[in-house]
Amino acid sequence: MSNITTVAFVPDGSDRGTISLIWSCLSTWFICLWVIFHINIPAPEDSNLKRIFRQIGFMAFGALAPEYIAAMAYTQRQEAKKLHAQSQNLIEIIGSTTNSPVPQRADTDAENQARQTTAETFSRKQVKNWTMKHSWYCVMGGFTITPPEATKPSVVNGEQLLWLLERGHIEMPSITVDDIKDKSKSDSLLKIMAILQVLWFVVQTIARAAQSLPITTLEITTISYIVCMIPVELLWWSKPYNVSCATPLMIKSWPPGTREKLQELSLIEGFSFYRRRDLVDYPRRINFFHMDERWITSSNDIPNWAVTIGVAVLFGGTHILGWDFHFPTHLE
Repeated sequence: MSNITTVAFVPDGSDRGTISLIWSCLSTWFICLWVIFHINIPAPEDSNLKRIFRQIGFMAFGALAPEYIAAMAYTQRQEAKKLHAQSQNLIEIIGSTTNSPVPQRADTDAENQARQTTAETFSRKQVKNWTMKHSWYCVMGGFTITPPEATKPSVVNGEQLLWLLERGHIEMPSITVDDIKDKSKSDSLLKIMAILQVLWFVVQTIARAAQSLPITTLEITTISYIVCMIPVELLWWSKPYNVSCATPLMIKSWPPGTREKLQELSLIEGFSFYRRRDLVDYPRRINFFHMDERWITSSNDIPNWAVTIGVAVLFGGTHILGWDFHFPTHLE
């Protein structure tokens, strides 16, 4: 029989007690999950209470499936990178046609004229004016349009935005990086507090292990969440934080068939847990979470399932730190 003494509730005193132990773990977990999520822009009719519940829902989801949150962050980052690359190509292509005749295509004269005007706009706005921050802003639902037959705005995704710009149906978004940063309510003090709390917890745990002092399974679990949330924060590092409202875009032309094309571009090919709704009165990004899950991959990307499995292994593997812990039997 083991000679290790097991205890139940320990009151706080000169040494750490049960309450202080639980409080340090839960506070670290809470502040880490509260700050880590860069949630997409909510619908304008959402109340502040509903937005808070959405944040809490994300925290609960992150606690249950941190590997899925990492895969979601990776997917969004890949979508932002893809949109940024496509936007740069479009700017260069359209900008290079400013002094060239408009190519003859099966479009209306109004569309050709709008495309020429768009080319001049792209020419005046240099490529560097559209940054990765703009792509992130679009991915999180930052741009909306109000079709002529609609009464409420609708979110446009990256493919829809580029299609509308290429044909001159909308103005080039004039929002600057400073404007996006101004919309992003990144509480520096809260993030600093989160970093200090995490560092304090990790250093304290390492110090106890170095001195051969007991470490609880709750502390190991908290370390596991910290390890999983680090890559999530790195993936979302450039994504605007806590933006409350989107930027409306002015429609210059709306020829027949535009709505149907935008609906076609809103469909998600391949496997997805969620699917975007059609272009109707301000479609939500994705149900309660307002997330547009587009599992975008290319030949050069790491598959999303690999990211999910990798973070799951990391999360589960961290628990191996408690391999030699003493777990008393019923008799003990």
